Amino acid sequence: MPKSKIDAPAVPATGDLNSGLPLDVAIANRLIRDIIALKYPPGSWLREQEIAERFGVSRSPVREALRHVTKQGFLEMHPWRGAQLVELSEETTIHIFDMLEALYGVVARHAAQSMPVEKMIKFKEYMPKIERVARPGGTMQQRVSLSFEVGNYIGKWGTTAKTYEVFTQVGNLAMWQHRFMQTEDVFARRSKEIHYVMFSAIEARDATRAEWAGRAIVDLSRDRILPNLSNPTGA
Repeated sequence: MPKSKIDAPAVPATGDLNSGLPLDVAIANRLIRDIIALKYPPGSWLREQEIAERFGVSRSPVREALRHVTKQGFLEMHPWRGAQLVELSEETTIHIFDMLEALYGVVARHAAQSMPVEKMIKFKEYMPKIERVARPGGTMQQRVSLSFEVGNYIGKWGTTAKTYEVFTQVGNLAMWQHRFMQTEDVFARRSKEIHYVMFSAIEARDATRAEWAGRAIVDLSRDRILPNLSNPTGA
């Protein structure tokens, strides 16, 4: 895949900017990770100078990085004022999850048809991790992060470079909205069951069943996020 594109995994990560990507893209990816990890609250302002000082760079690559993050749907640019982190509406969130459901289904179907055998072996290594976080005591962050990590892996072998870019963009916005979600053990067990269906379907090259599982995983999360958007406090 081209190194110049925005490809921020939907899993919060740490590290420096020595990724081999152009500096502005590397900074944009780090900012997206930080936004998803809630290091910047919705409505906050991202200041060029502060970010430049944080990364030890000039303001020029930061300015370009903020443009990238804006195109990904996280920021709004205000002339003479800077970049402000948005708060997604309930309607927009519904559309994001509708799109992700369709995309994940298609991606899982194509992965079942085309994932190389050697990549299938690594893919199956996620199964014991899913089992572990599904047990009582697993946290919401662990469960959601691992689910999106699995989705990203499938995406790399079920899309082209251009369609993977769209898939990760929608996925990142969806993961950001998981801050409205509280998982419970019943959810974790059901998520594990559906993931296992997807693992076995991709391994068996059963594209129809893989597509169903991909859609079902997104649908399960959506059912636990949307009720909290209009009542985020749970009161």
